[in-house]
Amino acid sequence: MHAAPPRRHFLRLTAMAAASVLAPRILWAEQGEAPGVAAGVGTFEEVWRTVRDRFYDPHLHGLDWPAVRERHLPDAERATSDEALARVINSMLSGLQASHTHYYTADEPEYYQLAGIFAGALRRRGLDRAFPGGRVGYPGIGILSRADRHGRSTITGVIDGTPARQAGLIAGDEIISADGAPFQPVRSFRSKVGQPVMLGLSRAGAIWDLRDGWGGAMPQYLDLFNTRAPTMQFTDRNGARGFEGVKWRKPVAMLVNGGTRSGKEVLAYGFKKYRLGEVIGTRTEGAVLAATAFLIGGGLLLLAVSDVLVDGERLEGVGVAPTIDVQAGPPSVDGDDPQLDRAVAVLSGT
Repeated sequence: MHAAPPRRHFLRLTAMAAASVLAPRILWAEQGEAPGVAAGVGTFEEVWRTVRDRFYDPHLHGLDWPAVRERHLPDAERATSDEALARVINSMLSGLQASHTHYYTADEPEYYQLAGIFAGALRRRGLDRAFPGGRVGYPGIGILSRADRHGRSTITGVIDGTPARQAGLIAGDEIISADGAPFQPVRSFRSKVGQPVMLGLSRAGAIWDLRDGWGGAMPQYLDLFNTRAPTMQFTDRNGARGFEGVKWRKPVAMLVNGGTRSGKEVLAYGFKKYRLGEVIGTRTEGAVLAATAFLIGGGLLLLAVSDVLVDGERLEGVGVAPTIDVQAGPPSVDGDDPQLDRAVAVLSGT
């Protein structure tokens, strides 16, 4: 069966300061102009030193780190924009072949999302300088998106109650343009809060609906499904009742895919190992190192600072295979989701 040809849609949306669950407080910090050559080299040098002093492997995976610096420094000196400088820095970091190790600019949603996640640590590292009052947020219409290596931006999630949801955007839509210019997740809505923005979309049948998202989950979350532990009920003298140690005592399934990463992979590992239910979808990303963040120059460095073994096993670069492999289907207006449908069928016994 052939997929229907792509249909291009133009939707008029109202831009707003939309906070995601990763950055719940609403405020966008204006960023300054692109740094000069000296500032750019200073940022490069600070990233290099931070990795040297804080990367989880003191041997830097066998790399000659001073030689790596010398190899990339000329490119850093030639960089004329934040984006060009970030490309040089990330080329340097890629040699470490480690997850949770990347430099993000203020034009990327990840910059704001990670600033929100690591706000506690960043308060000691200049959070207030980047975000007045330490309040992290960014402008948008309520979507999560991911750009591929060709620069195409695909919607991976739509937040309920936002202009994007009201306009009918769905996961899998490719955003072609914003007000006639190439789409940028942050820049396209900068200085347009409360104003209409015209988006050009391409909706085709062959775009995967990925379940992306940061980690941050704790293994203790699995305790909810430990039915061997008792649940206690308390009743006070006024008859008010409360519960402690509440457990989920019905069948449960877990959905994963290539965007399931970090702490969520630890949950998937435990869920599968202890047979709490079926793990449905595709293999997880294999990005399981402990990281922290540093605000450096006009960007943010996410750096792996600790190795992680789970029950003595390494998930970094390996991931967790599902117990039931189900590929994500093509996006549709009806919101069909084969992975979710399979989970419902498993739980209902059909």
